[in-house]
Amino acid sequence: MTYIYIAIILLLAIYVTLISCFILSWSKMEEFKEQGISECTIYMSVIIAIKNEENNITTLLNSLKNQTLQSCRYEIILVNDHSTDNSLIIAQSFLDDLSNLHVINLKNGEKGKKAAIAYGISKAKGNLIVTTDADCIHNKKWLSGILSFYLSEKPKLIVAPVLMSHTNKFEEMQSLDFFSLMISGAAAIGLKSPIMCNGANLIFEKQVYYEFNDIHNSKYISGDFLCSFVNKFENVCENMSIIALAPRYDPPIPIAVNTSLWFLTLSAVFIISSISF
Repeated sequence: MTYIYIAIILLLAIYVTLISCFILSWSKMEEFKEQGISECTIYMSVIIAIKNEENNITTLLNSLKNQTLQSCRYEIILVNDHSTDNSLIIAQSFLDDLSNLHVINLKNGEKGKKAAIAYGISKAKGNLIVTTDADCIHNKKWLSGILSFYLSEKPKLIVAPVLMSHTNKFEEMQSLDFFSLMISGAAAIGLKSPIMCNGANLIFEKQVYYEFNDIHNSKYISGDFLCSFVNKFENVCENMSIIALAPRYDPPIPIAVNTSLWFLTLSAVFIISSISF
């Protein structure tokens, strides 16, 4: 019984220490202010893998069409991963409105998000790659903010934020929990110990991507592949405040809420253990 108490107390102490480090790291981050990019020569390639996204593709492309960044500065590459719905037809209907849009099909014999992203990158003309998901909606200053940050900080990799929308209390709790994970990931990067990223808003130099010969290793599924990619960088530059895409909380409320939930969970385990014994 005593050992259970000690184990629970140690686990709680470790968790509180970790969260405290995250809060300290987050509080030290400075908000980035967008700067001018008028003389920039950097060309960007936005890579999006799509598979049966007919309900999302229109909203996505409309948000990309409304970007403040000039269309001549970037291209959009949609990689169709053998969709069986109307995703391809809908995407192709935007070709006249988006002059920088390219819709390509993943080769026969290849499948999956990782393969689609890799194929898209192989066709990309830009030296700065931006990956996102088909179910995302982007702020009109999304790309201009990314480019401005890249020109200012010259990072090899940018881990950027992703926010979840919600329509009810349950989804709001899910969104808050997801936000706490995102902030934790950002804080870990601030501590020079990256632990996670999100491929829905990830930016990196194309040449750096190809420097890792094992990046296409089949043992990695798409999510693990991104985590492996991030963890190979010793100097990861991160920005969680690009053009107000993520609201800034000080202290970070989601982390506090996440901590409270874990504290209640551990307390419940502690009580149940007491009753059981």
